[in-house]
Amino acid sequence: MTEVDLDIQNHWQKKANDHGAEQTATHSDTYLRKLEIEAISSHLTENSKIIDVGCGNGFSTMEFAKHYPTSQFLGVDYASQMIKFAQESQNKQDFPNLQFKEMDILNANPSLFQSFDIAITERCIINLPKHELQVQAFQNLCQLVKPGGKILLSEETIQSYNNINNLRLEANLDPMSIQWHNLYIDFPKFIKDTQSIAKLEFEVNFSSSYYLATRYFKALLCKQLGLNPAEDLQSDYHKYSSNLPILGDFGLLKLFVFTKL
Repeated sequence: MTEVDLDIQNHWQKKANDHGAEQTATHSDTYLRKLEIEAISSHLTENSKIIDVGCGNGFSTMEFAKHYPTSQFLGVDYASQMIKFAQESQNKQDFPNLQFKEMDILNANPSLFQSFDIAITERCIINLPKHELQVQAFQNLCQLVKPGGKILLSEETIQSYNNINNLRLEANLDPMSIQWHNLYIDFPKFIKDTQSIAKLEFEVNFSSSYYLATRYFKALLCKQLGLNPAEDLQSDYHKYSSNLPILGDFGLLKLFVFTKL
């Protein structure tokens, strides 16, 4: 593991210690998390074996396990403190169909290869600092699922980032920043380098309307009022924005549904 990789891992160890079992351990915007969980959940199935890679403290994995009680779930993450809190949360509740283990997707356990019907990531690939590592991680995800199995990536791309930022720039708003530990996927390049092992079936732009409302229109209003648009992510405005129908292609976070070849 390089120094950069270790810095990113330590970042998530600290997030785990700071937030514990709260869903804010992996993202501060809880309404965006709600949309993400709903989007992924709608593509899961009963009586399946499902692995959630980069599961963090297991908040979303437990939500999936609640909704699909006849499926078996395994949540894995390379941050030991995240897994610690995931296991503690699991022990406080009744989840006979769920386990958590420590695992790095770049060093996936071969004993798990071709064991799962579905593999999930939620903002896991973007925490790998090189394109080549992102492709390697996807190759390992494909190794984990059976032939014909599904890979569900909820990730951010540089193309999506440019879409929402171009809109902001046209309105003289500052561009959205990219956090130091994220490398947004260059999606056309990613597809080119992975098309031999998996087919992209479709994408779900589940966050587009939410981003328009909270990262564009709210930013415009806050600029006029001299307020910080990043404050109060739990406001009713965010709540109502999370219930808007999908419109346009402005969501930074998308769900990509692949089939293993």
